[in-house]
Parts: sequence; C-alpha cells; structure tokens
Amino acid sequence: MEISEKKAQFRSDAREVLRRISDKENRSFVLLERLQQEPLFQKASIVSLFISMPDEVLTDSIAQYCWKNGIGVGVPLFEPHLEASPVIRHRQWNESAQMESVHAGILQPIEGADIALDEIDLVLVPGLAFCQDGRRLGRGVGFYDRFLSQFKGSSIGLCFQEQLVSELPWEEHDRKVDFVISC
Repeated sequence: MEISEKKAQFRSDAREVLRRISDKENRSFVLLERLQQEPLFQKASIVSLFISMPDEVLTDSIAQYCWKNGIGVGVPLFEPHLEASPVIRHRQWNESAQMESVHAGILQPIEGADIALDEIDLVLVPGLAFCQDGRRLGRGVGFYDRFLSQFKGSSIGLCFQEQLVSELPWEEHDRKVDFVISC
C-alpha cells in the first residue's frame, strides 16, 4: 500500500474515532488546565491558535484564557487561492471579531491586524492523529506542514487521548510538533 493510501486510511479511521468522542467541552477544559502548566505557554506573548472545527479539541476556552491574561491570539488564515504558498499569514483574533467561514467550514476573523511570523511565540496545532514523538496527521492539505517548515518557534499539538497512536505513515515533507498535550 502506498503512503498516500495509508494516510487516507488513517484519516478515515481517525474521523471515526473523533465522531465517537463525547464530552468534548469538559475534556477541552482539562486540556486548557494542562496547557496552562506548560512553561512555553506561560511565557508566550502571542500564540497561533486554530479555531476548532466540530471534531477537534475545542479552543474557545484557550482563546478566552489568552484574552483575559493579555496573551495575543493569531489565527492562521486559510487562503484557497494561495493553497500551495509557503507563506502562512496570521490575523489577530479578539473577542469582538466577526468571523467568516472559508474552505470546508474553517472559521477566521474577517478583520484584524496581520501578525508577522516572527512575532508568534507558540503555535497550537490541530490534527486528526498524533504520536507522542510529535508526528501528526492533518487533514491532507499540507497547511501546517508548510507553516511548521517556516516557523522557528515552538509548537504543541492538541488532541484527545483517543487521537494518540503508536505510529503514523510519514513522508519527507511532513513536520512534527515539538510535543503533544492530550486530554
């Protein structure tokens, strides 16, 4: 079986696992508590945060915590016309921002200041599956692989315990996160 076929099978299996997870809200609060203990998060002035999709760890509580504690939040912008571009722009996200739905239901702020990549201290990364060593399987677009290849700071994968696996198919262009926090 080709690596691309293996990845497709892993994605299918991971989506099924995610569909069966209940109590995402309470478990996401547990993840926030674990994240708060992480020194990289404690020292961050600006974090890159994904706005969760229905099958992901809920990031609303993380954003609320950041806003209340003076931590800037940047959202990576999905720009379909630049899908293969190595440049990933970030926009500031605050409580009053109006949101728009872009590709595949991904939400992002309509307005806000651009945040330069070198201003971001920490990237919080989604995925369908993770290994403890930081390997991750995304949705197959390569968005975070491109982003992590150019980002020089630290990255943390966020997931539910059920998303942790012992192995994942891996290709040269795939990028790891520095470590994973699960709930």
